[in-house]
Amino acid sequence: MKVSELPDVENPKFKLQHYGAQRLSNSELLLVLTGATELDTANKILAETKQELSLLRKMTVEELVSVDGVGEASACKVIAAAELGVRIAAERPYGRKRIFESADVYKMLSTEFIGEKQEYVTALFLNSKFEMIGRETISKGGMVSADIEPRDIFRAAVKRGAVNIILAHNHPSGDPTPSDDDIYATKRISQCGELIGVELVDHVIIGQGQYKSMRELKLMEFGDQPSTLVADRDNIDRGMER
Repeated sequence: MKVSELPDVENPKFKLQHYGAQRLSNSELLLVLTGATELDTANKILAETKQELSLLRKMTVEELVSVDGVGEASACKVIAAAELGVRIAAERPYGRKRIFESADVYKMLSTEFIGEKQEYVTALFLNSKFEMIGRETISKGGMVSADIEPRDIFRAAVKRGAVNIILAHNHPSGDPTPSDDDIYATKRISQCGELIGVELVDHVIIGQGQYKSMRELKLMEFGDQPSTLVADRDNIDRGMER
């Protein structure tokens, strides 16, 4: 359907003027930005980002122009708006969760895995202060059965500017004990990360009301870093004060 065919009260521009931008959906905001004439255009842009708006900032003009209904000028507006959003968020001294230990990962993800009948592998992307700057479901089906490729994980990490990664996945059986396949896949991913300068700092396996950290079980090599904490609170806090 064309935007011009909508009743006034459903037109995104009308809604923005009379009710405020906060009342618009993501697709409606994109329609206003791009000036697109087709409702489906915004949905196609969102599909390119897998519904993760933060990835708009990493898209190129060429990638956006490849979406039907988006011209060069509109693509530039979208990227500029995404960058402004990032800079506004950066002005706030709060809002990013800092992850210090495996228990933080368990608290964050355990409820999402309740009742799941298959394994889900999730990657948490962190900056140098161990603040979470993004997350992504890497696969459904487990570490090996889903045939996870390290490049898929690190491509997503680099796109977000992450320097640290934590992997987490569930065991539907309820027993979080790492399997041999879990250990092999984790070490392979960790070695790949060392080559490109993005560190896999832990892999947390979540079961029924319990979890296991491969870092704490010393199933990964982390040099001189402590074996119980993902991050050293004191060192990070001192770094933030400088």
